[in-house]
Amino acid sequence: MNLNKANILIASGFAAPYGGNFISMLKLLAGKLKNEHHCNIIFVFPRQEAKQWLQELEEEYTICYTQNPYKDTTEEFIKFINKFNINLIHTHFEVYDIPVSKAISECGKDIKMIWHLHDHLTLDKKNLSFSFLRKLKTHFSYWLQYGYYGSQAYFIGVSAEVTHLATHYREHFFSFPKKFSIDDSHKRTYDRASVILNGIDLSRIKQNCSIFNNPIIRFFSVGGESYSKGIATIFKAAEILDKKDYKFKVIITKGYTTEKLVSEYFKGNIPSWLRIIHQTNDISSLFSNADIYISASFCETMSMCVAEASISGLPVIQSNIPGTYWNSDTPSSYLFKVGDSDELAHRMEELINTDKNRLKEQCNISSEINKERLNINNWCKEIIYIYEKI
Repeated sequence: MNLNKANILIASGFAAPYGGNFISMLKLLAGKLKNEHHCNIIFVFPRQEAKQWLQELEEEYTICYTQNPYKDTTEEFIKFINKFNINLIHTHFEVYDIPVSKAISECGKDIKMIWHLHDHLTLDKKNLSFSFLRKLKTHFSYWLQYGYYGSQAYFIGVSAEVTHLATHYREHFFSFPKKFSIDDSHKRTYDRASVILNGIDLSRIKQNCSIFNNPIIRFFSVGGESYSKGIATIFKAAEILDKKDYKFKVIITKGYTTEKLVSEYFKGNIPSWLRIIHQTNDISSLFSNADIYISASFCETMSMCVAEASISGLPVIQSNIPGTYWNSDTPSSYLFKVGDSDELAHRMEELINTDKNRLKEQCNISSEINKERLNINNWCKEIIYIYEKI
């Protein structure tokens, strides 16, 4: 595709209170498209209250909002396509994928379509009633989205696992995807799909030089959707350490289920080692008050928090899920079996007792590895290369 003076619509189901690294990625990409290729960039978000990151985007780009529920936005996208004579649409977070595909089809125009796959996808319905019927229903919905409506889209997955599942439905309807193998993922090639880890905006991160200066080790994790983030696993592991009389803190940011989980788990008897703090866009201020980052997620794609923590200089204890496995080769990464609070407690205890000078050296090496691996300018180049080749 010739990008010169192209009209590009970037549609994202993003409505977080803070823009964070995701909006930094979009801003840098939009800036390069505008300045280097003279593109006209239009952003589409769901209708939401005023936010600083939206106001900053509006200073440079056209911002449009969808008013209807996601599944009912096809007519709105038809209007955007016609109004701005769109050449390419790049969607994020799945919710606009099908409406955009329908809109392009109804317009009958040659519009390129890229679906950026951020969310974890699974057919696993274990421990749910009518599990096989639920699996079949999900299987069909995935085929409808990725096999039918996504047949003309180019997929960009932020992890090999999500790309593996989505591309399966390009060629299959009657079979479930084969089990994803981390060991085989580096050998895979995809038709009209790529795996691209998110780029990290280094300007948001300061190197943490104060870790372990506090006599009490501080474990930190981002709450988010606290159940899938495995926050309860962290609580259970912390209780094990507490019974051994270790002195430590566990710091969790408020997510939209954090306080509910805390209430259910502790039933009003919140331990002295636990602190629940507010979210902030200043990620460095969070890392500067922590010594070790824990990612206990049961399911996730490419975790930007793991990346940012590692780059800031924190060691990372992480569950052995495919979505965050890209960080497992760094010297300051410590794996534990997902959902295993005993093994997590062992890792936490190991880091409490490890030589702190040696650990700092490992953290510095990991930081440099991930600065290079997750360079946000390289991320932009890879995205623009895909724009040009489709």
